[in-house]
Amino acid sequence: SAGGGQKATLATLRGEKVKIHPHSVNCKAHAFANDERDGPTLVCYDDVTRGESQMYVRECTTVGSPALVLVTGNLAVEPLPPCSMPDHDESDPVAVREAEETRRDAQAAQDASRCAVLVCDDWLRFRVPLAVLSQIACLRIRLAKAFAAKTQRPHEALAPDLAHALGAVATVLAHDGGAAAAAAA
Repeated sequence: SAGGGQKATLATLRGEKVKIHPHSVNCKAHAFANDERDGPTLVCYDDVTRGESQMYVRECTTVGSPALVLVTGNLAVEPLPPCSMPDHDESDPVAVREAEETRRDAQAAQDASRCAVLVCDDWLRFRVPLAVLSQIACLRIRLAKAFAAKTQRPHEALAPDLAHALGAVATVLAHDGGAAAAAAA
């Protein structure tokens, strides 16, 4: 998390808290403090070093959710987890009834959202509208075919459907990085 004048604090897969090294180009970048609706931002780094009082990553880069979903090795779809009961006083029947109603309403809203959980490589989870899942799958297939075609025949033009898929990916990634907004301004 980052905000105000604070530097972003990251968590490693082992749960360690690290900061971006003060000499890193990304030290003052607050791209890590994205809105939760955008999904997690993966920060890739090569090494964790120990400073006087803090652990740091130096050479790092961010990878946004759309890029992760498009190039991850394995995708799985899971249902959204059931809504849990909000905190309440178990000894108060009125509080229990209100908590049950709140959970029931939240579950109904979640069910109406028509979303699922998209799991990337068995660890990154994204809430995704069901209507988008087939589009992601199609785009991933065409992207893999385009990579294979360019690897096998680097000097030949891509088939039109593969070229259009690469154009769509470029648009998505440019928008994700803010380039689309900057170009429109």
